[in-house]
Order: sequence, then C-alpha cells, then structure tokens
Amino acid sequence: MKLKADGTRIQFSRDDHDSMHLFDRADRFLPNGWCLLPPLQSCDKGNACLTCSVFATDTTHRTVLERQLDDTTTLIDRTTTEFEIRHGSPMPDDNVWLTHRRAEKEALTKLLEALPTDPGRAIQGGGTHATTTGPIPLTLIPITRRTRP
Repeated sequence: MKLKADGTRIQFSRDDHDSMHLFDRADRFLPNGWCLLPPLQSCDKGNACLTCSVFATDTTHRTVLERQLDDTTTLIDRTTTEFEIRHGSPMPDDNVWLTHRRAEKEALTKLLEALPTDPGRAIQGGGTHATTTGPIPLTLIPITRRTRP
C-alpha cells in the first residue's frame, strides 16, 4: 500500500510502476518514499516533499518516517526554546519557519497514523490460502514439444 503526503491511498497500475523504472530517475527515490512527479517536469519545492501532493511512501519507510517525526519535533522544541531565550518572547505562530515545520510534523503524523503497523507477510501463491511459512513443494510436468512434419 502506497500513501500520499496527506495519508490517502494511491493505486498503482503496472504502467505506473514500469514508468518509475523506465525513466530511471534516481532523484525520484527518496529516503522516506518516492516522488511521483512526471519525469519531464522539474521540482521547485526543494526538500518540502512531506507537504507535496506527488510524494508517496509505504510501510517499508516507517522507521525513517518515525525518526523524521522525532527529529522534527525535537527541532521545533529546541528552536522555539532558543528563540524565546534570545528574544524574551515566544516565537510567533505565523513565523514562516515554524509554520513549515509544523506542516511537516502534521504530515508525518498523518502518514504514520495511516500506515498499517503490521503489514502482514507476503502472500505465498496468491489466492491459495496457504498456511505454511516454508516452501511449497511443486510437481513439475514436463512439456513435450511437437515437431513439425
């Protein structure tokens, strides 16, 4: 399951998946997900991926997202405390830096709430309802080729 920055699900088709590999754009693979910006377009957001509508992630990035949420929370707390010490008053709520960090924190919180905590295991032989966790023995039937007359 892939999620957008706002926590909503993304449905991928085989074409979408293939196009991500077809263009081989290393800049589209992020530490915490993927950029789904069409290959011929460029990004002007810098590193504001968490609040971007074309950012996607999944459970494989959960630990990175959790660490990023912790780091963002710590950064907000430390910076607002230092601001108050330096200026004698709290950082204003409309401060540009604070507004963007809070938006990132909110996006991370929504993503982590939307991601399943236990994505389950890979399905073995889709639709077979296999209950074994090991390999399933298969009997291979030899194929005989017909020769043309």
